[in-house]
Amino acid sequence: MTLSAPSTVDLAMALDVLPGLETTSSMARRQGATVAVNGDYADPDHAGRPINAFAKDGRLLQTPFLPGNNHAVDDREAAVFMGRPNVQVVAEVPRTGLVLPVAQVNRGAPAGDEVAMFTPEGVALERPPAAATSARLRATGPAAVRADGWAETAYTVEEVGQLGGPVPAGTVVLSTPPAGAAAADLAALEPGEEVTVAWSFAAWPGILDTSGGNPTLVRNGRVLAGNVDGTTPFHRRNPRTGVGATADGRLLLVTVDGRQPGHSVGMTLREFAELFVGLGAPVGHQPRRRRVDHHGPGRHGGQPRLRPPGTSGPDGRAGAGRPHPGGPAHPPPAGGPGPRGRPGRPADRPGGHRRRPRLDGRPARLAARA
Repeated sequence: MTLSAPSTVDLAMALDVLPGLETTSSMARRQGATVAVNGDYADPDHAGRPINAFAKDGRLLQTPFLPGNNHAVDDREAAVFMGRPNVQVVAEVPRTGLVLPVAQVNRGAPAGDEVAMFTPEGVALERPPAAATSARLRATGPAAVRADGWAETAYTVEEVGQLGGPVPAGTVVLSTPPAGAAAADLAALEPGEEVTVAWSFAAWPGILDTSGGNPTLVRNGRVLAGNVDGTTPFHRRNPRTGVGATADGRLLLVTVDGRQPGHSVGMTLREFAELFVGLGAPVGHQPRRRRVDHHGPGRHGGQPRLRPPGTSGPDGRAGAGRPHPGGPAHPPPAGGPGPRGRPGRPADRPGGHRRRPRLDGRPARLAARA
C-alpha cells in the first residue's frame, strides 16, 4: 500500500443483505479494498444489521432503528457531515405530480396511512406485507444527485397489487395498508409508468453514502466529558474505531488494538477522544468498541473500506447538520464493503486527493492486506 497514492473510501454491506455477517478480510478481498473497518452498531435482535440509517451508492437501504448519529461526505468529496440527520424519503409520479412521503425503508410493515419501501437487501427479514396494496418498481438507471441535493433513482412500474414475498433484484416495492390514504394512489399506478424515489438528510446535500456511529467524542476541538467519562465496561479500555475530520479537510479513520495481553490493551473512551484532539479533529465519534483485525478477521454486518483510486468519505460537525471542514470525531459501528466504484465516478482522482471514507453500519474494525 502506497500511502502517498490517491485513494478513496466507499461503503459496503456484509454479504449485501440485511442482516449479514462477513469478516472484514472477506469483504476487503471481495471488493478489492486495501483497508476495511466496521461501520455502525449492530441491532441486538438481528446480528449483522446496522442500527442507524444506511445508504450505499445513492440507494437508501434502511431508515434508522433509533435516533442516532450518522456521518457522510458529499458526492464531490468536498463537504463532510456528522450529526443526527433528518431523514426524508418521497416517491414522486411525474405524470400526475403525485408526491408520496415514504415513512420507512426496510423497517417493518407500514401502519395506518404510512407508505413503506422494501428493497432486495431485506431478503427474508424485510418483505412487503402479503395483504398490503403494493407497487413494484424497476430501476432504469443508477442514483444521481439532483440540483436540490437529494439523491434520486428513476424507476418504471412493473406490477401493482398484493406483492408479499422477497423483492426481486433491481426493484423496490412501495406498500401501504389496503385501507390507508395512499392505497388508491398506489393502485392507480400503471405498468410502464415512471416513478422516482428520492431521499435526503435535509441539511446534508449531495450525499449518496452514509453510516452511523455513537457516541460523539469531540466537538469544536473539545472532549465531550458527558459522553466519554464513565465506569461501565464500554467506557473502560477496549479496542476502538472512530471517525473524525481535521480543520484542513483530512478525514480520520482511527483504530486502536486491544484485548491482547502483552501486546495491546486498548483505550478508554476519554483516551480515545483525547487522541482525536491530538490529531487535530475538531469533531469526531466512535461507532463502538472493537479490535483491530491483523490476523483472524471478525464477522460484521458492513464496513467502510479504503481502496485505490475512486470514491468518497464521512464526517462533519456532530449535531451541526451542516458541512464542516474538520468534522466531529465519533466512532462508527461495524459494516461491510460495497461495489467496486460508484456509478458515474471516475476510476482515478488527480494526485493530492484526500482519503475520505464512506461509512455503512456496524461496530468498526480494520482489516489490512499487504
